[in-house]
Amino acid sequence: MSVFAAGISLSTLDANLDAPVWTSARLPSWHLIAVLAGTAAVAVTAGYLGRGEPDQPPSADARPPLLRLKEGERTVWVSRVTNPWLAAGAAAAGAGVCVLIVLRFIGSGTGAVPGVTLPVLVLVLVLGLLSASVSVRVSGDGVAIGFGPFGWPVRRIRLPKIDLALSETRHPSQVGGWGFRGLPGSATIMLRGGDCLIIRYRSGGQLAISIDDAARGASLINALIAERVEQ
Repeated sequence: MSVFAAGISLSTLDANLDAPVWTSARLPSWHLIAVLAGTAAVAVTAGYLGRGEPDQPPSADARPPLLRLKEGERTVWVSRVTNPWLAAGAAAAGAGVCVLIVLRFIGSGTGAVPGVTLPVLVLVLVLGLLSASVSVRVSGDGVAIGFGPFGWPVRRIRLPKIDLALSETRHPSQVGGWGFRGLPGSATIMLRGGDCLIIRYRSGGQLAISIDDAARGASLINALIAERVEQ
């Protein structure tokens, strides 16, 4: 996100260097393509470099947390975490979108620069909303991970796909920064350092989510898996 914002700022500055007034500035289309390509390249590189060391398999005597459920009891665990900096960035982008819409409505927001800046700010707003907060719900149906303030879109993980769940302390420096990090099969949703819910798949991959009260969520997942096996 920071690379994207810096690239757009530099591109806008370059477009205005030789223009007598800002309304005469023209932003070449290849600038936006270069910024998007550079942002994608940095994101992929950061995800690769920040993947960390291979996860150590649990020792034979290590036991994952397990919640004791009474017979016939149905339990649901819900938790949510928000990154205030990403939320503030989304709010700033939203304010910028409102300003440009008002300027265009009164006839002052015409020209190439506002025309390019508006969709860029809309994109930043959408990405910021989706990545600023995450919620996790654990129930007998599996694990549901909701993104954004409204918990949508939702990623669902069925219990048969999960081997076990753990709670670990992880920090952004260990996974390459904040946001959605890593590669498929070993991904991390990192919104703040601290407790993380680790979901290990039967296929060998894993997903880490920074979330409050992760130990309780992991213990419920393991209890639901054990209950399913007994049935």
